[in-house]
Amino acid sequence: MAGTRTEAAVAGVGYSAIARRQEDSSLRLTITAVHRAVEDAGIELGEIDGLGTSPAMPVYGGTQSARDGVDVVTPQLLARTLGIAETLSWSGTTHSMVTASFTDAVDAIRGGRCRFAIVYRALTMPRGRYSNIEAKAAHGRNQFFAPIGFTMPAAWAGTVMQRYLSTTGATRADFDRYLLHNRQVGAENPRAFFSRQPLTTDDFLHPRIIAEPLTMLDCDIPVDGSVAMVLTDGETAHRLRERPAVIRAAIMSHTYSPTGAPLSLDYMLEGARSLGDRVLREAGWSRGDIDAVQAYDGFAVLAPMWLEALGVAAPGEGLDVLQGGSALLTNTNGGSLSEGRLHGMTQLAGAAEVIMAGRAETSIATVSSGLAGSAVIAFSSP
Repeated sequence: MAGTRTEAAVAGVGYSAIARRQEDSSLRLTITAVHRAVEDAGIELGEIDGLGTSPAMPVYGGTQSARDGVDVVTPQLLARTLGIAETLSWSGTTHSMVTASFTDAVDAIRGGRCRFAIVYRALTMPRGRYSNIEAKAAHGRNQFFAPIGFTMPAAWAGTVMQRYLSTTGATRADFDRYLLHNRQVGAENPRAFFSRQPLTTDDFLHPRIIAEPLTMLDCDIPVDGSVAMVLTDGETAHRLRERPAVIRAAIMSHTYSPTGAPLSLDYMLEGARSLGDRVLREAGWSRGDIDAVQAYDGFAVLAPMWLEALGVAAPGEGLDVLQGGSALLTNTNGGSLSEGRLHGMTQLAGAAEVIMAGRAETSIATVSSGLAGSAVIAFSSP
């Protein structure tokens, strides 16, 4: 890639506090995250000339409110509040996962449309049960899903987990061992929701079943929080810090399950394999070149699925790798299961930070399920 087009790189990462519910609004949390990312990059706020996010509020029932600054934070509101509206040369919003905004920002940097872009994501924990259906009538596929309670991602993930268990020979105990290990890692992350809160074997004695075999422990934790990342060109990033995280490839998926099912393990694996192959080709890497993978784990079953689809774990062995069963670094910040439900920012930030901290020379972030809206991003040292 070097010499053929401008490289993009991550030069700074900033987090707000992460908690179940906070007094600060989503806007205020995002402002905190942006200031910390700017400070981490060693630049001034006024140098920011690009903003990108996915402002959609991922609520599958209830009132589905979208109040700017409360439930969502648009670039327009954020720019006005930060006082940088007049200096912006690029801004963008996308639906689905924030990785679409991230790849858009990469293209904006590579194309010279802006010099310093902030990619951010604000999430909030709605009041009440945010996956319940309050409507009096169901439309579209919900005519068939709603009567059996099949309207929320946890229910969809339950069918994927059952399929994974039956096809790989993995057991519930294998997942429990992975969850124990993952929470131990997350407990050492000071900004994680579950910081200093490792699981114990007692936690598995009477688990709350969400959609058998999926339990509450297999689900990421909804939180109030915001994360921001500073992207710039590779040359500028290297002047700002000794080890920026250079973005070698950023690939998005538009794969859908032809069955109409929201999630289907077979098609998820197919889409994830395609993404992995494409990212390796663009980065010019082999699978043996990968030092670290931050595998998306909005539900526990997604993490081993990603490792196996990428080819860094053999079929059915993803859970072993996630427990440290190989030299590959995985989910070093505890992932979404421990850090909180930040819709891909945990993976993107973690993949950049292991490079910036000198823990790895190459890393990959995977986001979502392998179907439409998914992405694989490859980072490396300069």
